[in-house]
Amino acid sequence: MNNNIFIEKPLIVLSMLLSVVLLEAVILLTEGRYYSIISIVALLYVLAYIYMIVFSVKQFSLKEIILILISIKLIVSASILTSGSLSVIMGTGSDWADFHIPRSLRLLEERGVIESLYSVEGTFNGRLTHIVIALFSLFIDFVGINGKSIENIAIMSNMMSFLLVPVIVSMYYYATLSFSNSKKFARRSAFFIALNPFFILSTSFPLKEILLFLAIGFFLLWLLKKQGSVMMLVISFVIIALERVYLIPLLILFVIFIRGGPFTLVFSALAGVLFIELFIGIEVAFVMYSTHVVSLVGLDGSYLPGHGILSNFIRGGFGPFFFRPFLEEFTSAGALGVSKSLLYLFFGFFFIKSFFYTDGPLKIILFIYLFIIFLLPFHGTLKLFLLVAFGGIFLDRVSFVHYMKKPPVNKLFRVFFLGKGKKGGV
Repeated sequence: MNNNIFIEKPLIVLSMLLSVVLLEAVILLTEGRYYSIISIVALLYVLAYIYMIVFSVKQFSLKEIILILISIKLIVSASILTSGSLSVIMGTGSDWADFHIPRSLRLLEERGVIESLYSVEGTFNGRLTHIVIALFSLFIDFVGINGKSIENIAIMSNMMSFLLVPVIVSMYYYATLSFSNSKKFARRSAFFIALNPFFILSTSFPLKEILLFLAIGFFLLWLLKKQGSVMMLVISFVIIALERVYLIPLLILFVIFIRGGPFTLVFSALAGVLFIELFIGIEVAFVMYSTHVVSLVGLDGSYLPGHGILSNFIRGGFGPFFFRPFLEEFTSAGALGVSKSLLYLFFGFFFIKSFFYTDGPLKIILFIYLFIIFLLPFHGTLKLFLLVAFGGIFLDRVSFVHYMKKPPVNKLFRVFFLGKGKKGGV
C-alpha cells in the first residue's frame, strides 16, 4: 500500500503535465490548428484529476498543489508567447479582447474610471475588472511600454495571476479546513479548484472570474468559519456587486439558509432588495436579466432542442455537451480547453447527488443548480464558475473517500444513497 501511494503522486503529476505539454507541442507544430482526434490526449489530465478527487486517499499538500498549478500555467504561458497564438485567441471573439480591455481603455480616454464604479449608466457587469485593467494599462505606460496594446495588457494580467491564484487557492484551503476539520479534505478541495481547467484558464486572462473567485474565497471564509469576520462578507458582496450583481440574491440565500435564523431571514431579504434597488434599481435589474436571457438564447449554441422546463432541466443539470471539442475536424484547443469540456460529464454527478445531500452548507450545490435551471440554463460559463467555486465543500458526496468523521447527509434519503466509502482519515 505504501509503495502504491509513493508511486501514485508522481504518476498523477506526470499525467497532467504530459497532456498539457503534448497538446501545446502539437499546437506549436501545426501553427495553432490540428486534428480534433488528437485531443484525446487530454484524457490523461481528466482521468488524473478525477482520480485524485474520487478515488485517492492520499492528497497533495497545499504547497505541492500550488507548485503543480504554477508549472502548468508556465507551460501554457510559454507556449502562447512562443507561438504568438495570443493574437489567435484574441481573434476568436474572446470577451476580454472584444469588450473588457476596449471598455477599460475608453474609460481612460474619457477620464471616467472612478465614476464608472457608481454610474447609473453603462454596463453593470465587470466594473471592478475594468478598473484593474485600466490600472494595468497605466502601469505599462509608466514603465515605458505601450499600455494601449491589448496584447501587453493580457500579458500583464497573466503575470499578475501568478501572484493572485496561490492566494485564492489558499483561501479555499483554509475555508474548507474550517468546515471539515480535516487536512486531507481541505487538500482535496484545494486540488479541486486549483487544477480545474476552467479555473486555470479563466484566471489567466483579463476576465471577471479571477476577482469573482477571490470574492467567493472571502465569502467561504466567512460562511464556514464559526467566528468569521463580517468584513470578509462585506468585501465579498462589494466585489460581486461590481462584477456580477445578479449573484447577490443567490449569496443571500446561502446566508439565510445556512447561517441565519428568523431575524437573519427577514433582514437579509430586505437588505438584498434594498441593495439592488439602491445600486441599479429593481426594474433595471429585471431588464438586465431579461436582455441577458434573450441574448444567450439568441446565440443558439445548445445542441438540445427547445427551451421548455424539461429541456432546461436537462440543459442546466448536465450541459453543456461534454463532447464539443471533438465535433469539428480541426481544433485549436489545448489540453486545458478540452479537459474543461470533458469535465462537464463529471459535474453531472454533482447534479444528481445535490438532490440527496442538502444538510448544512451542502445545500449550496442544489441552490446553484436550481438558480441555473430556472434563471440562466444557457449560461454554461456561470454554471461552471459556481460549481468550481463552491464544489470543494461537496467532494465527500461525489467521492468514494470520506474524510469528514460525520459527513452531513439528508436523513430523508439516507436509505437510498448512503455509501460507506473508504476511510481517508483526518
